[in-house]
Amino acid sequence: MLEEIKKNIAITEKQLLIPFDREDELNQKEARLAELNAKLNLDKKDEAPVLDENEEKKEKEAETENEPENGEEQEDESAYER
Repeated sequence: MLEEIKKNIAITEKQLLIPFDREDELNQKEARLAELNAKLNLDKKDEAPVLDENEEKKEKEAETENEPENGEEQEDESAYER
């Protein structure tokens, strides 16, 4: 078992010396992603944040919980204003 671990360590050390053959492609794609993110962020400065589907569902559920059901009377809010 110990010999196997030492063998795996030696193999891993050799693999660390091998350069990543797709590094240029990765760098190009990361740069493009950064450009696109910057453009998307510029457009969203004046807009409200975009909600994902789960957040939208939660907001709709919260709104419907606060709404009176059919047959229930709404409280007159003007009675509370002074």
